[in-house]
Amino acid sequence: MASQTAIAVAAAFAVVVWGASPVATKIAVTHLSALMVAILRTLGAAALLLPIACARRLPQPSRAGEWGPLVVSGLCGFVGFPTFFTYGVQLTTASHAALILALAPVSTGVIAAVLERHPVSARWVAGAAIALAGEGALVLFRLGLRGAPESVVGDALVLCGLLCGTAGYVVGARAARVYGSLSTTVWGILLSGAAVLPVFALLTPHTRWAAVTLGEWVSVGYLAVMVSIVGYVAWYWALASGGIARVGLAQFAQPIVTVALALVMLREPVTVPLVTAGACILTGIYLARD
Repeated sequence: MASQTAIAVAAAFAVVVWGASPVATKIAVTHLSALMVAILRTLGAAALLLPIACARRLPQPSRAGEWGPLVVSGLCGFVGFPTFFTYGVQLTTASHAALILALAPVSTGVIAAVLERHPVSARWVAGAAIALAGEGALVLFRLGLRGAPESVVGDALVLCGLLCGTAGYVVGARAARVYGSLSTTVWGILLSGAAVLPVFALLTPHTRWAAVTLGEWVSVGYLAVMVSIVGYVAWYWALASGGIARVGLAQFAQPIVTVALALVMLREPVTVPLVTAGACILTGIYLARD
């Protein structure tokens, strides 16, 4: 049985790693298309993990019909999420993307409640409603953004990515209880890498590789290694060991990391309306804890 301290440390580590994801994505899409960045982060992770899969006898389903959870968690977490998220970040700010991702604990709790068939409390519903109100104000009234009407679409795409990602978290955490967090992450990434490889081949001739800077390549590498591999292994282990709905609430701290990095690295403004919407979202998420 894992200690509560170890679970908390693993969850906090994943949240910090993922907190830098919007900023790294914003840098990576400077000269690369959003779709190419999404593909490269998955293919890069798959290339690194393929030798591990070949060298170690990682646990895997014994029958073809048992691969379903690994396929779903992989496609949701390593294809659906990065694609929607990268396109969204290209059209909105990293700070806005971070506050939308702050709803991950709420969506994780809803999906976990449906799949695991356990009821949610009245307090959880009230907190979720407050968080959603703040989210609606953030997206619909463009709090904290000036002159960026296209970011409505960007926010919506980030939200779609959030739903894909949290569905992958829940299914992946359930699979990790059987196969382990490392195996679940490896198989999910390898299956997803195989799925996006044909698209990579089609996009390669139309990509201006010479224009990509060192900083942009470092950002892609961070997304592939730290976000897609290290962060997922730590997160799946924490969710499987400590409970999906309870540990999932650790993500409420993620926007703090992102907004701080966006302020320092991207010079994004932190306005009073943006802070107000963020406080509303985080208050609701805090109240929703079980």
